[in-house]
Amino acid sequence: MIEIILMHYPIFIKLLSLAAAVSIVLLLYSTLIRTEKIKKSWEKLNQQLSQGHLMKKEEIEKVKQLQGEAFKLPLTERIEVQIIYSGLQNKLPWLNGITYIFFTLLFTGLVIILGLLSSTMQNTLLAAGIVLLLPYLVIYLQANRRYEAVKKDFPTFMRVISSFSKSYQDILTILEASSGYIGNPIRESVSMAVVKARANGDVRGAMKWLSDHIEYRLFKDLIKALEITSRHSLAYGDIIEQFMVIAEKKNASVEKQKVIVRKGRMGVAVMLLLGIVMFYMVIVSVNGSNSVMEGIRMLQAGVAGQVLLGYMVCVFAGALWYMLFGMQVKD
Repeated sequence: MIEIILMHYPIFIKLLSLAAAVSIVLLLYSTLIRTEKIKKSWEKLNQQLSQGHLMKKEEIEKVKQLQGEAFKLPLTERIEVQIIYSGLQNKLPWLNGITYIFFTLLFTGLVIILGLLSSTMQNTLLAAGIVLLLPYLVIYLQANRRYEAVKKDFPTFMRVISSFSKSYQDILTILEASSGYIGNPIRESVSMAVVKARANGDVRGAMKWLSDHIEYRLFKDLIKALEITSRHSLAYGDIIEQFMVIAEKKNASVEKQKVIVRKGRMGVAVMLLLGIVMFYMVIVSVNGSNSVMEGIRMLQAGVAGQVLLGYMVCVFAGALWYMLFGMQVKD
């Protein structure tokens, strides 16, 4: 069997490359079909709402979760949302989606030019990929860290606000006093919002800025509710009490989602492990030895083998990225 494979090695590689190309096409086609279905479901939902048909909140949230809040945003705005949530824009006001893409592509291009002059194509592409993806990974991890910090401090934030609302009626005074008892990023964002409101007198605009700079959904809703309450001189305590009940139910729901995500990650990990085993078996069969590196070097010798290796690396990296970062439990 091994002798037959070695005799027809070029044909064997071409068949594998063809299979890889077909699988890529099928993957892209299925992705486009799912995307089109999501768009149609969202358009149908909007049409029903505009015609006055009432839908349950759970059904609306299900469609929104299927589509995702960032799905309808352009690439630059999606990146800018992550930059805002990471807190980097507070320190670097010039950093937004457009400037991020510009500098990322600029440095990636420089790496490619320098790599082609001084190194091999493979090392150049590897370095370019790192330069292209590493900044976004840092921003993503920073935004996720802030999200977890806000989620942890949110119950304390509600209790502190409830306590100070018994002594003060001005929303800015309440927020300013409360921020001293809360850690970052809530303290930093609240302090900046209070400064903005007192500088230009636009409390509503400052509260919207505060809501936009914190990713946690319950925090956004609480700030909006407090701003409306302050305008109509209503009792803060009743609003906060309702949010405490909502937060408790939300935490219970999140715990159930974590179990589902954990099982999903285990499934992806098993598939990755099976893929590695199958790759090893193919390498051993083609190369006739147990040396994986020799088999990889054999594939690198031809264009078809290089395409196949590149495809497998992309699939593995994409699945790993999705398992680690795509499967997240958030509000």
